[in-house]
Amino acid sequence: MVASVVLWAGALALTIWILVPAIAFALGAGGGVQTDVYPDVGSSGLPGDDALMESRMQQLAALGFRAAGRTREHGRFLFPTHWHWEQYGTTRWFVSPDGHTHVTLSRVIPDEPVRIAAVTTFDGGGMVRTSSPGTEAKQFAHPTYWRVGLRNVDPATLVARHQEQVEAFAREHAARARAATVAEVAAADTAATRATLRKSAAGSYTLLCVLLPVPISLVGLGSRGRGVGSLVIAGEICMMAGLYALLRWVVHGPLLRYNARRSHNEDLAPQPDYVAPDGRIAATGKNERWLRVLAIPAALLSAVWPIAFASKIPQHYAGGGGAVILQVVLIVLISLLVVQFVGRALGKVVLQKKGALRPSQFWTSLIMMAFLFATWLDWSRGTLNRVLYMDAALSVVVGFVGWRLERSRGK
Repeated sequence: MVASVVLWAGALALTIWILVPAIAFALGAGGGVQTDVYPDVGSSGLPGDDALMESRMQQLAALGFRAAGRTREHGRFLFPTHWHWEQYGTTRWFVSPDGHTHVTLSRVIPDEPVRIAAVTTFDGGGMVRTSSPGTEAKQFAHPTYWRVGLRNVDPATLVARHQEQVEAFAREHAARARAATVAEVAAADTAATRATLRKSAAGSYTLLCVLLPVPISLVGLGSRGRGVGSLVIAGEICMMAGLYALLRWVVHGPLLRYNARRSHNEDLAPQPDYVAPDGRIAATGKNERWLRVLAIPAALLSAVWPIAFASKIPQHYAGGGGAVILQVVLIVLISLLVVQFVGRALGKVVLQKKGALRPSQFWTSLIMMAFLFATWLDWSRGTLNRVLYMDAALSVVVGFVGWRLERSRGK
């Protein structure tokens, strides 16, 4: 009895830990990004004060910029997977002699080069931002918010390119750049990027897929008395929560650091240059030939799972039918991945949003699918489960090779 109470208490606490941020993010709770402004411009006492940072500061001083302060961003429920997020270190701000342009220096992780950005606001609410590295290497424009991404440029080059964009914006909108305080520019930048950041953060919802076995088991518990025991479900919740915590750490730890370092040298645009607007892959060469060949076994390996789930439908229906809907949803989702790999074998990206066609996502989806489904299997329960284990292992290998080939294109 005591063990049951402890296990269910742990399961309940873990469920709250996982679901509260996800629900709060969906409802827009938390108040968004909060920016603390520190007017002092001395040493922050935080990570990031080093020789490279000092070098950038000296270069900006040579251009006439003076230190204007520091900021630090934080907030609650900014991601579906976070109760509270806080920026690494602080952002240093510098202002031009006329007060129209602010330049920031910051880092996302400790062991990366300094990130530099220039921001100018206009009368009427317009804004131009130039960043190195940017979230994309090409100009990304909204009617009153222009964002340009560069890579591996010094402050002088970035400021010059930024000034070109400022002049173009002023001509197009008949607007004038205005002097502003650090707090005003930071608030305007936060407001301008809020929708984009929320859209990007929403991708974290995919981590919740690891919890799918729980509702399946809960449905099975009430299915004509043939479901699993409640103690087993509590243990399953704890196990799935542990897997969720592991994946969360990977995404917001090693993977975040990897992408942060990569962004300084590679184009992380939503859609690679070699993918045409209609989804055709214009790339040629050995990598592309191997990728098209590899997409065939990837499609076959993926197709095993809908067949396996379909074979279980009669069993679930006989037990009450409550889990059939979830099984059908999984069958449909995996079938879509099969179609995507068939398209990849034919040299085309299909079933992805226009403007964000990224074939590399097929391979990461294959790895994630295989990894998640393998954790739901019981090796001791029949030959089918053992076959699925082998399928999952091969899927991870094929997915990793495909991802590496996709990532190494052009190198």
